[in-house]
Amino acid sequence: MKASKLSQTRKGFTLIELIVVIAIMAMLAGVAYPTMMSFRTTAAQSAARKQCLDIIMGISSFKSQYNGALPLRTENLESDDNNQIVITTNYGADANLLRVLTNRELDEEDMINHERDVYLKSNLAEGPRDGLHENEEGELGLFDPWGKPYYIIISDERGGAIDPYTGKATQKDCIVYSLGPDSDGFPVAQDKPKNGRKNTRMTAAQRKAALAAAAEADEDAADAIEDNVYSWKKTK
Repeated sequence: MKASKLSQTRKGFTLIELIVVIAIMAMLAGVAYPTMMSFRTTAAQSAARKQCLDIIMGISSFKSQYNGALPLRTENLESDDNNQIVITTNYGADANLLRVLTNRELDEEDMINHERDVYLKSNLAEGPRDGLHENEEGELGLFDPWGKPYYIIISDERGGAIDPYTGKATQKDCIVYSLGPDSDGFPVAQDKPKNGRKNTRMTAAQRKAALAAAAEADEDAADAIEDNVYSWKKTK
């Protein structure tokens, strides 16, 4: 009796066919992964920039309503060399800014936000990442999508706050920035070596070393500007 064609039909895949399918899937995943990561990075940068702008708008709105008063406690803050106030949104380092802007002040007798308005909308997050978080000590912190606090520079000087990466005046009384995904872009402009040509007492070797250090500082600043997120610059 002859075997039916149905019984002779091959079922499943051979080992070679499975290897080929797996290789194709791996190749497709390898092509798609960089695109997906790039999309996630861009989305995170957009979210961080929006948060930077929200902080700026909150401070500006408060100042407008309270005749130029700042929404923070300045009595324990010291200005830097450029006569600026520099704070971060890390736990306890914001001079009560977050509680004032989000209407979460605890001491009603010494309240700054008398009207109890909300200038910065932000729900409490479960952890210190991408939002407002309260630690076990009851201190508030506001963190970017990479889990780092935002940096805030406030100035009442004529030229505005100083760009911490270029050392130039921004013509803005308040700037906010995030260190970005790798957190390597710390401000370097204030530590930039002076050009060796301006010091005639330096030897040729010393001038060369100073110029090389200045060029390296410029490169570090350029990398920082590329990686970080700002309230006063357009982010790529």
